[in-house]
Amino acid sequence: MRVVWRKFRTRQNFPNFAALKQEVMAEMDRSVKPALVHAHERVVADWRHKPEFKARKVVNQRGVAVDIYPAGEYKMIWVYVDQGTEPHLIRPKRARRLRFQTGYHPRTSAKPARYGASDGGKATGPVVYASVVHHPGTKARNFTQTIADDMRVDIKRMIENALRRGARKV
Repeated sequence: MRVVWRKFRTRQNFPNFAALKQEVMAEMDRSVKPALVHAHERVVADWRHKPEFKARKVVNQRGVAVDIYPAGEYKMIWVYVDQGTEPHLIRPKRARRLRFQTGYHPRTSAKPARYGASDGGKATGPVVYASVVHHPGTKARNFTQTIADDMRVDIKRMIENALRRGARKV
């Protein structure tokens, strides 16, 4: 018995998947990254110490993702507010005692005004002096997760439109 191997050829062109991938990558740079950065900048629009936000596209075997991260001098303020802090001790550095008010109402909240400014941002209560304070920590406001949840539908629409444009090129 004789077996013959022949190259199978078709008259149709092979799909150009590189064009599809290129269209999706371009859409990430053109629309998705700026939209996510703008949403994060809206949160800190009225902050005195605003961090900058940068975006990077991550491509690996599992897919494509966009990472938004704070940058600049005030990036740790964003991290503390977004992720919260653990309980810790506060000691004075230049003075003998600390002076503070016992209550505080945050200026920015994640849920009510959709990660924008709300009424508040004021210290309340009596003025207290102490040499050491046991800070109870701060509750995480989860701005990043709220933004991701809110923008999921818009980003999905942007990527699907890019896939359609890329499919036409294929």
